[in-house]
Amino acid sequence: MSGERAESTAPREGDPAEYVTLRLRDGGRAALTNTCAAVALGVVHDGDYASGNAAAPTKLTEIRQAASDPMGRCATLEARFERASAMHKAGSDSREAAALHTEGETLCSSHQPAAGVKYLASALKVTPLLADYGVIRKGTRAVRQFDLVNGGSTPITIQVSRSACRCLFYEYNGKTKVPPKGKERITVTVDGAKAAAGSLRETLSVTAKEDPSATAQFTVQAVIR
Repeated sequence: MSGERAESTAPREGDPAEYVTLRLRDGGRAALTNTCAAVALGVVHDGDYASGNAAAPTKLTEIRQAASDPMGRCATLEARFERASAMHKAGSDSREAAALHTEGETLCSSHQPAAGVKYLASALKVTPLLADYGVIRKGTRAVRQFDLVNGGSTPITIQVSRSACRCLFYEYNGKTKVPPKGKERITVTVDGAKAAAGSLRETLSVTAKEDPSATAQFTVQAVIR
């Protein structure tokens, strides 16, 4: 897409004009929905009902950011980097993300320090993206391991989000920084005594404490009997 522009609009009479739409070249409009945002963020998995192409909602977000940024190019660059980082986390070619590091630092850190930090501390990748623990009997435990790689250009300290079931336990070094291109192993234990019977599926986030926008996700699934 090219030539589009972001506009503020009121969906219905009486609504505040605080909703952003994308004015297309043919005069039509496109809007970013919650589903679009989930796809762009990588929350939706392949095969899910709402799965789709992340490029379209990411492009709308990019144009919206550029419209609100005084210098324009910084926000556009930030959106490009987020898209490249998502490709990197999905195991695709990450050369675009690497190439944007220097450009982002030079362009954005001078007038928007927070954005500069994002380029320095991003591009986290976790493998495998999904671990199936199989059937876990009540009262027993199962263990799997995940490897996180810091694809950014500065050392980071990681933290893993708490599980909703409160039945997952982690082992990792959350005090020592992971160097650029360095790896940290995360051991995740499913406690069958604390998990509810039935299917278990949890998507966990690994975040850099220095920059919460630098994040990666992985999924744990099992059947508790």
